[in-house]
Amino acid sequence: MMNTLPSMARLLAALQSRSIWPSQVATLTVGAMTLLAGIGMADDARFAPPKDLNGFFPFTPPASIDTWDSRADYVRRRVLV
Repeated sequence: MMNTLPSMARLLAALQSRSIWPSQVATLTVGAMTLLAGIGMADDARFAPPKDLNGFFPFTPPASIDTWDSRADYVRRRVLV
């Protein structure tokens, strides 16, 4: 951890002094992510890939209309609460 903090300080100083060219921004972003991962902040949800609805979400319809109606009443009540 001691090795990453001075590197992060140098990175922030370079950003504040505007001595960074636009072509270096992507490299610095990857470097900052690597530094943050080394510090222990890699479990942040913002570093994970975005969620989507392309996964597997099984749905088993009720066997009868009566079961469907009782489930519908239950869901309506849950929405009201």
